[in-house]
Amino acid sequence: HEIVQSRLLREGLYLKACDFLHRAGVISKVVFDKTGTVTTGLIELEDQGSLQQLDAPSRQALFELCSRSTHPTSTAIFQAMQGEGLSVDEGLSIVEHAGKGLQARIGGEEFRLGKGSWASTASELGSETVFARQGRVLAKFATHEEAGSDVAHEMQALLADGFEVYLLSGDTEERVRKFATEIGLPASHALAEHSPEQKEQWLKAHDKGDMLFVGDGINDSLAAKQATCSGTPALDRPFMASHCDFYLGTSKLAPIRSALAASKELAKVIRRNLAFALTYNLVAICLAWAGLMSPWLAAILMPASSILIVAATTMSLAPGRRRHA
Repeated sequence: HEIVQSRLLREGLYLKACDFLHRAGVISKVVFDKTGTVTTGLIELEDQGSLQQLDAPSRQALFELCSRSTHPTSTAIFQAMQGEGLSVDEGLSIVEHAGKGLQARIGGEEFRLGKGSWASTASELGSETVFARQGRVLAKFATHEEAGSDVAHEMQALLADGFEVYLLSGDTEERVRKFATEIGLPASHALAEHSPEQKEQWLKAHDKGDMLFVGDGINDSLAAKQATCSGTPALDRPFMASHCDFYLGTSKLAPIRSALAASKELAKVIRRNLAFALTYNLVAICLAWAGLMSPWLAAILMPASSILIVAATTMSLAPGRRRHA
C-alpha cells in the first residue's frame, strides 16, 4: 500500500482515505462534474455589454456578490469589473445557496446572482446565469471555458480501459452536451441542469458500489458523500477535500486513471502474495512432516521467502512500472 501511495504522490494524487485503494478496485463508472473539474476553471465572459448597461448602484451590488464567491462564473465577472474603483463592504452579509447562486439585501432591495430560474421570477431562463434585483433581471451572462490539457485523452483512455464515463453538471443542456462532444463522450452520458440534490439522487440511483465521483465545488459535496469513492481537484477548498477520498495537486486528470489501475494491481499482488504464502507454508509443513526440514534449511527458506515477496511486490508496484497509453 505504501509503495502505491508513494507512486501516486509523485504523480500528484494525495490519498486521504486509507482504504480507498481497496474500494477502488471494483470501480467501473467514473462521474465528473464539468466546470472547474474537467475544464480549466478559467471562465471568461463572452460579452461585457451587460455590465456596461448597469447603473452605478447595481454595479456595486453585483461587485459585492461576485467578490464573495469562488465559483468560476462569479470569478469571471469579478475579474471583468476590476479597475472600476469599486470596493467591498466587509460588513455586508452575503448568502450562498449551493447549486443556485448568491443572495444579498442591499439598500432595502434583494439582489441575486445565479441560475435564472432561481434568481428571477422568469422560470423559463433555466440554468442561464443572471443578475436580478427584486426578481427582475438586470443582466445575463454568457461565458466560455476550455477543457483541461489532458481531459480528452484521459476520457478516451478511461473508455478504452472499460470504464463508463459520465458528465454530471448543473450547467445548461446545450453547454454540457457541446462540451461532451468536444471531449469524446456520448450525449447520453452528458447529464445537465442537475441541482446538488439531484446529483446526490442520481448517484444514489446508479451507484451499485462501483462508482467514483470527481467534483470541485460546494454544490458537489452531497454527491461526493453519496458516491462509493470520490475525489476533487479543489486543493484550495478544504470543505470539498474533507468529503473526498483523495485530492489532486495537479491540473491533470491522469493520476485518477493511475489510481484506478494501481488499485487493481495492488489487489493482484495481494492475492499473489497470499497464494505464495499458502504454498510456501504447505511445502514447509510437508517437508517437516517427512523429516526433511533441518534447522539450516529452515534458516535459508524463511528469509529467502521474505526477500522474494518484498522484491516481487516492489517490482510490481514501484513507480515507473506502469506507463500511460
